[in-house]
Amino acid sequence: MVSLKAPVVNCGAVTCKGVSSVPRTHRRAERSPQRLSPVPQWGLAVGPQGMGPQLHVPRLQAMSDTRVEQVPMLADALPEGEDLGWRDDFHLHYIQGRHVGSGSFGEVFVGIDLKTGREVAIKSLPKVRGKLSMEKTLEKLAREVDILDSLQVTLPYLFTPPFQGDPGIIQLVDCFEDSSSVKIVTELCTGGDLQHFIEQDGYVFNEASLAMVAQEVIKVIHYCHSKGMLHGDVKPANFCIKDKANNPLLHSAQEAAIVPQPRSWLKAIDFGCSQQLPGLRSLTKRTGTPVYMAPEIFGRRYHAEADMWSLGVMLYQLFAHRFPFWSTMEQCKASKLDEVAIAVTEATIPYDYGPWLQMSQEGLEFIQGCLTRDPHCRMTIEEALVHPWLHHQAVSTHPPTPQKGQWQQNASALPSNNIVSKGAKSAVSVAA
Repeated sequence: MVSLKAPVVNCGAVTCKGVSSVPRTHRRAERSPQRLSPVPQWGLAVGPQGMGPQLHVPRLQAMSDTRVEQVPMLADALPEGEDLGWRDDFHLHYIQGRHVGSGSFGEVFVGIDLKTGREVAIKSLPKVRGKLSMEKTLEKLAREVDILDSLQVTLPYLFTPPFQGDPGIIQLVDCFEDSSSVKIVTELCTGGDLQHFIEQDGYVFNEASLAMVAQEVIKVIHYCHSKGMLHGDVKPANFCIKDKANNPLLHSAQEAAIVPQPRSWLKAIDFGCSQQLPGLRSLTKRTGTPVYMAPEIFGRRYHAEADMWSLGVMLYQLFAHRFPFWSTMEQCKASKLDEVAIAVTEATIPYDYGPWLQMSQEGLEFIQGCLTRDPHCRMTIEEALVHPWLHHQAVSTHPPTPQKGQWQQNASALPSNNIVSKGAKSAVSVAA
């Protein structure tokens, strides 16, 4: 679960600075009366029992100490003045409920849509943040709005079996502003993110449940690429289970046979590092979370294949409860950014221990295909869509009972947002 406070040592993600491909035509007056307005990529996830809802956001500024702040480039200019052209009648449409979290520059609330009665997530952000001027803050907000708005699913998006449902992109609902702040409204997710699922709930993935997650993430990656966007930060903390009460990972084999799998049960909630893919040219800015970044990103010459590497790291982590490049979390946290780069580009990736000894050959081939260092030889998203492992494994899942002894043994290897040393954080700021 994403911490509501910025960690002391955190190199979580480097800010992407891609150019939004979507012209800023989302003025409120130009939208339909259905009140669908572009919103940044925030969702809210309800935490463990007794803890109430917890924030699931792209950490626009809650993790600002981990991202390089530069002036984003917009497709067109911002309006004159100190506003975004968004509506100012929030209280006519929503009731803002209980406070559920705080970031470095924002507050999160559960709200009620007065028209539909449904619960939503409401993020309130000031128009001036940290050392940024209001103009630069508004530019950053506008850019992030545009990116997620461009990824909203408006028409049925067809996949071949066993893939079903639309790509799981967090739903934008509305956005508002007043003279000093903005309010961003998105759908509410109640199941928590996958990071929390393995850390706090103690879930141990078997091969079938891992393939189910792979299916959902592949749908998101494929959709992003079809829209000309690199996701840029594929990792467990950026994917949230939509409905805690109907989580297919918790269905038994018998339940899976009779309970329909919810469509798009896993939601991508963070596109803060997404970039427009520049045709045949390469991207050059180092963006993302270092331990999930593809080797070619450190070399500043990469393209869409980078998302597949990140998927491989994510699946390896979920299955083995450790990263491919370090046997313990302490080793990872002690690494500086240049040491992370060396490990990602050179370290041997082991598959000869623990859970890997029970994985099918198809599963091994899938993970190894993602974690191929040469991007030209890496599995493509199109190849992943038709890979036999997904067709054979992701039919039903029988969740294994968490093995506490094994879990405690692997606890020190679990990843968190504190992925590299404090010294590496400044290296990211300089080198990114």
